[in-house]
Amino acid sequence: MVEWQKEAGGKQPWFMTQASREPVSFAALWERWEKGDEPLEPFTILTTAASPALADIHHRQPAIIEPDNFDEWLAPGTAQDRLLAMLLAMVRSAYEGPFDRWPISRRVNSPRNEGPDMVQPLDG
Repeated sequence: MVEWQKEAGGKQPWFMTQASREPVSFAALWERWEKGDEPLEPFTILTTAASPALADIHHRQPAIIEPDNFDEWLAPGTAQDRLLAMLLAMVRSAYEGPFDRWPISRRVNSPRNEGPDMVQPLDG
C-alpha cells in the first residue's frame, strides 16, 4: 500500500507492506449495477485510525482483513450482523503489522508511470 506523508515542499509517498511480504487484504464495500448497457462496479476501501506503527506517516490506514477471516468475510452466506461485527472490530482496532515501509518516488502519483520500480526505496 502507498500512503502520503505531509512535509515541507509537498507530500512524500511511502510504500508499506507486511514484513512477511504476504499480500495485504483491505476491507472494502463493492456493488454491481447497470447504467444503460454498461455495468458499473464501484467500491470503497474502508479506513481506520492508523496503528502506532504507521501513525507518524499518516493519521489513517486501510482496515485490513487478517487471513484467518478471509473465508467468512467473503462468503456470500455470512450474516449481515456478523459482517458488521467483523467490520466494527477492524475499524476500532487497526491492524498493527508488523510492517516494513520506505519512501518511494513521487512518480507513483501518475497513472502514466507503472512497473516494479515504482515501489523501490529512494536512495539515501
